[in-house]
Amino acid sequence: MSIEERAFRFAINETAALSSMLWFELQPEILYLENPEDSFESAQKACELLSKSVVAVFAPQTAAGAVAVESVCSSVSVPIIESRWDYQRHHNYASFNLYPQHNLLGEALKNLTEYFKMKKIAILYQYDEGLVRLQELLTASSNSKENEIIIKKIIGTDFRMLLEDIKKSGISNIIVDCDDETLPLFLYQAMRLQMLRYEFHYIFTSLVSYTNVFYS
Repeated sequence: MSIEERAFRFAINETAALSSMLWFELQPEILYLENPEDSFESAQKACELLSKSVVAVFAPQTAAGAVAVESVCSSVSVPIIESRWDYQRHHNYASFNLYPQHNLLGEALKNLTEYFKMKKIAILYQYDEGLVRLQELLTASSNSKENEIIIKKIIGTDFRMLLEDIKKSGISNIIVDCDDETLPLFLYQAMRLQMLRYEFHYIFTSLVSYTNVFYS
């Protein structure tokens, strides 16, 4: 079960607990995509959901799937809900994205580093779009002579040399922008290099919370 599905089922269950206070009861209707990148399959699944008189649809996590589902749902004015990073699209009146806007997320990161007085920071990013999330922080740091920032791109699945360079530089504040699949492996390699000790401070831009990320 994906993280998104667990969150969806949790929300439905929480609403059910309040059923005595509401005049309606939500029932989950979950369909699975064999290929989330297939816009045709996504559109078909959206039509299938609409035939069951759903009141709203959660879009797939892929751009192609989300656009296809939004197109189908918009034609019949059924709201569509997204929860993925997407800073380029403009949504219509019947759709909204639960993921924070990139400028608000960047402002929060900037405020966090300022609050903890982080002057020397290493920024590790996996994809170029990660720099968009960090734009507010990078702009503020470039305007300050007191701040020292090292920016490095995460490539491949072996991060040990990258982490060792940061460790040798003496920087202990590290901001990591990577996808959810990469994060557990990154933490594991950082642990093997003893870089999860108390003197190191991490900020992860991922909004996913892991309860078990280490390997035995």
